[in-house]
Amino acid sequence: MDGSDANNCQSRSSACQTVSRALQVARDGDTILIVAGTYPVQKTILVNKLVTIQPEGGGKVLLAATAPIVVFEVTGQGSPSLHVVISGLQVGGCSPSAALSLTTPTPVSGPAGTPAPGLCTSRISAKAAFHLNNDSYTEIANNIIGAEDLPIDNGIILSNSDHANIHDNTIQGNSRFVFTPLLQVGQNQTGFGIVSTECLGTQSLGVSDAVTIKSNLFTNQLIAGIWLCSDGGGEHLIDGNTFRNNWRGIALKDVVNSTISNNTLTDEKSDGIIVYGASLRNTIQGNHVESHVAPAAAGIRIGWVADPVMPLSNNLSGNVLIRTTVGLHIFGARTTVVTNNQFKISGARTAILISPSTAPGDPGTQPYDTEITGNVIVFIGPCTAVVGCALRLSGTTVPVLATDNDWGLRRPADVEGVIWHQVDDPVLGLVTFVPFRNQAPGTAAPTPPPTNTPQPSGPTPGPSPGMMPTPTPGGESASATLANSGGFTTRIPLDPGCTPVAWPGASGLLVVDAVAGLTPTEAQRTAVVWRLDRDGWKAWGPGLPSTAPRGVFTLERGDRLQVCVGQRATWLIPTQVGGP
Repeated sequence: MDGSDANNCQSRSSACQTVSRALQVARDGDTILIVAGTYPVQKTILVNKLVTIQPEGGGKVLLAATAPIVVFEVTGQGSPSLHVVISGLQVGGCSPSAALSLTTPTPVSGPAGTPAPGLCTSRISAKAAFHLNNDSYTEIANNIIGAEDLPIDNGIILSNSDHANIHDNTIQGNSRFVFTPLLQVGQNQTGFGIVSTECLGTQSLGVSDAVTIKSNLFTNQLIAGIWLCSDGGGEHLIDGNTFRNNWRGIALKDVVNSTISNNTLTDEKSDGIIVYGASLRNTIQGNHVESHVAPAAAGIRIGWVADPVMPLSNNLSGNVLIRTTVGLHIFGARTTVVTNNQFKISGARTAILISPSTAPGDPGTQPYDTEITGNVIVFIGPCTAVVGCALRLSGTTVPVLATDNDWGLRRPADVEGVIWHQVDDPVLGLVTFVPFRNQAPGTAAPTPPPTNTPQPSGPTPGPSPGMMPTPTPGGESASATLANSGGFTTRIPLDPGCTPVAWPGASGLLVVDAVAGLTPTEAQRTAVVWRLDRDGWKAWGPGLPSTAPRGVFTLERGDRLQVCVGQRATWLIPTQVGGP
């Protein structure tokens, strides 16, 4: 640019030649104006004072790194009222096409002198446009970062950066990088719009906290638009951004108390939003996620195999998920609350998938205490153990609460048809989905609580001595027979779902199990039966997980029962120890 580094940079007539010189003579609170033009950057510009750097008069300033360097490294530690601001620039690497516009022979940084001819005869990728390093309250705003002909390894790198404010930028990737499908700490080094050094495998003095990422555009990032690894830090706000055509949109690892809100994510090749590792009490709300249709891609994924520690107590609300291979995947995460979201999924896709993160049935990563309530979950398509469904359990053996949702259906039987759970496979956990919204009159039925709560407070009441034979240990044995004689067989009309009934048969029937069938002798479909007694709800049935409150029961006439069956059945048949 015009000027000399012998000048004091205080006016246009005494302009400096380089930004580095301007920073030497600047004081905190000064503004450094760059004259419109396209400039090569030969070495990193170190910003260690609380200054504003921007174009003069709103002109176009393009900074092209001519070596694999970070363009700006910011170390200034500011406050909300006084901090580093860098805005209005175009920043990236260098390529032969960009060389055509490098008409100014003076570098924007580094020693004075004339660059060698043919400055961009080969493609040169900048390591990053910005590295925020041990800084605070830095503002990066209204910049265009990267492009196909201004390549960058990563857009912005965060190292122990507190309260950074990154807003209204366009952060573009390019096709230079080799794609890798997994996010592996210390292995993936390039292809991110914004990334923290913990993700890159480098430990800094602290972690980046309270970063605001707002109203930016992320496109063509080969690995992820945002990847933050906070090692228990957090308080981040990722709000109102647009993500388009990245491999992933937002990935957060070990992040706490952060908010991902009001973002639009479309056409990512893999997940839209993924929160994994030791991520606690994060809120994901108001996001619009659409058209993530690669195999196994999820609109939102909570938990992942890439980390042995599972997320805990994260909340999803007000999100809209449309046309994604999996709308929401709860992947070993615990105490996940999903409310007031909209899922609109069709075909062989799945609206909500719930699974442990390792081998099926592994108790260490079972998604305990999942609550899915008050949502619109509209699904049209097949529902099997491996494909489709509005809500599908895969390897999950713990119960799931899914009441008060709008399934777009009116009858419990129809809703049952789009849920894959214990009714379809007795190894799986039970999904409690009744009552639900817009349920047809006359089909309403209260649903018992999940099978692992509440725990009984005392022993199950037993029969009077001599009333019935004493049960053998583990009563479901070869000696157990159907109580289908002596007046104990009782026909009870049952609809699919969890039907409330009062036991109309004889009192004093000791039972350890129950089945349901179309005839007394069929007994082909197992049922889960709940009884309410003085100790609360208890259950029996061969499909129950071992943690369920169960035992030997004595039925008395009028006992309140809930019978959960997957298809229409007309007979509840108690199983009695030792025969009638």
